[in-house]
Amino acid sequence: TLYTAPHGDKAFAATFVVMDGDTIANVVIDEYQFTDSEEVTGVPNSDAQFGEGSAEGMTLISKLENDDFYSENMEQAGSTVSYGDNLAAIEDFAKGKTIAEIEETIDELDGLGEDDDVADVVSGATLVDTSGYLQSIVDTTNDGIEFIGAEEADLTNAELSYSLQAPHGDQSFGVVSVLHEGDTVLAAYVDEFQFVDPADFDGVPNSDAGFGENYNEDVVLASKMQNDEAYSAMMTEFAEATNTYAENMQAIIDFAVGSSVEDIEATIAELDGLGEDD
Repeated sequence: TLYTAPHGDKAFAATFVVMDGDTIANVVIDEYQFTDSEEVTGVPNSDAQFGEGSAEGMTLISKLENDDFYSENMEQAGSTVSYGDNLAAIEDFAKGKTIAEIEETIDELDGLGEDDDVADVVSGATLVDTSGYLQSIVDTTNDGIEFIGAEEADLTNAELSYSLQAPHGDQSFGVVSVLHEGDTVLAAYVDEFQFVDPADFDGVPNSDAGFGENYNEDVVLASKMQNDEAYSAMMTEFAEATNTYAENMQAIIDFAVGSSVEDIEATIAELDGLGEDD
């Protein structure tokens, strides 16, 4: 997983890539942007303490979760294909290809003239910044945060699911991606975003541009995984943590990989039943 800025300076993207050797097996891309519209679904905890980090009247949204709303704005700008369908076309194009093949396509897209059609290169895609989204896939495979999945996984029928969650309190929201075959987890990724002190944390992409103009005063939106050292120091100071944030996420994911949904639900019930001394 990697956080990038494939399209302008008013949003940032999370790109999740599953690699099978040198080949891209699956991809999910989503972007997060602020809006002053009341016709949207904000990220989890937007109506709680997390939302206090946004400038007054602004709500942070997932474009995929608000596909109809965002696509309507695109339609007003002349787009004939929805946001979700555009990303699906880009993701489908990438599946089964190597990084070198994606890079060749990026060069081809960057060489198109005004009268050329992006869809002639990436079928079904009409976004002007299609090459930027493909570059996010390349950058993720080269520089992203990596979690190793099940050793003997057969990815033929595997699906990559993605959702936004609120796993820990009301000051942050989480992004979760799960590669699964049926109800068995093959790989997973978990991270959380929180508004924190910019003196100690690096913000998500475009924090110093149009996206960051929607922050409240003296905060920056940061990934806990990408700021593991700084966030872990907070955990130690305020909660006497003995493991880093990343080590905790790694342990949870390692436990989940190879388990079924039923197994994990049984573990959740066991954890919820623990006493103070357990």
